[in-house]
Amino acid sequence: MNNQAMGKFLALGILSISVALLVTSAVAIAAGPDDSKTINVLGHEVTRDRVSVPSDWGAPITKQLEVQAAFNGEDIVFRARFPADKPGIHHDYMVYEGEKWVRHGGSLVGSVPDRLYEDRFTFHVDDGAVRGFANYGCSVTCHSDLRHPFMYNAPESAEVKSNSYYNDVIKKTDTRKYIPESRRGDGEWWDVSWSDISAENAEFIAGLKEAGVFLDQWHWRAARGGPVGVSDDMWVLDYRNGDGGGSAYSTNSDSETGLPKFMFNPDTTGKAALSFDDVRNQRLTTEDIYYLSSDTMTEFDPDRVWQEGDALPRRYIRDPKGSRGDITSKSN
Repeated sequence: MNNQAMGKFLALGILSISVALLVTSAVAIAAGPDDSKTINVLGHEVTRDRVSVPSDWGAPITKQLEVQAAFNGEDIVFRARFPADKPGIHHDYMVYEGEKWVRHGGSLVGSVPDRLYEDRFTFHVDDGAVRGFANYGCSVTCHSDLRHPFMYNAPESAEVKSNSYYNDVIKKTDTRKYIPESRRGDGEWWDVSWSDISAENAEFIAGLKEAGVFLDQWHWRAARGGPVGVSDDMWVLDYRNGDGGGSAYSTNSDSETGLPKFMFNPDTTGKAALSFDDVRNQRLTTEDIYYLSSDTMTEFDPDRVWQEGDALPRRYIRDPKGSRGDITSKSN
């Protein structure tokens, strides 16, 4: 990569981050005419009956972000810092309650109960192939119809399944980031819809990917990659896709039995589970053993005498495979 390309690469990478923050800052709460809460999403006033917005939202929901970048002719490094009272190192959990294992946590709009959501940092990198990215950054991937129930025009699963491209080609049941080039569009280049695509467009989409018309997405997750020093290597074209290989995490839940697959290994960690009270009150730090990995876990023992409030991460960490694990990371 020559110096000219390097300068462009750094500028676009940082630009995508700044635009993402601008989009976030567009979300604000205001009292409506009937004193109900409304949310302003990308210039649209959306009432709480369409988007679940916590009533205590009132303060700005942006964070101060500091970004640095360095390039040595071969490797490029981005350093990002943002304030946090305590690290968000937990994601979703299986908790022993009333003699059964109950899931806690998940992706929700607004504040998450029990503080069960990991810190995340994401940005996009472009080589000039994606139209509008140099000016608008990752806003070109953000649309009003992304992932129910987060955005106000997002389709529900049944509607997504009725689309031949989503159902037959990529086999997805929700909508996620996409770039305008991946949709046919009858109006302006950015005025497109998630459903403006069908199975007939599969060859065209494959051609765009082959030509490099997509955004590389580097996605750091504190709970699902942070412990093993990996950021998820992904790309955005028709959907938010993962690179080839395997991610650094998998699901610690048996869909047939409803039980966890793994627990902490008492012989190496001194415990079989965490205390859910410690988890939700953020008493654990990055210095503690709080995640399941090959070094800390063993097969789940259903016959063990489990205690009320025992908690096991619903995800376990593993070594990524292939290109999916190309991006290394370090957090503190």
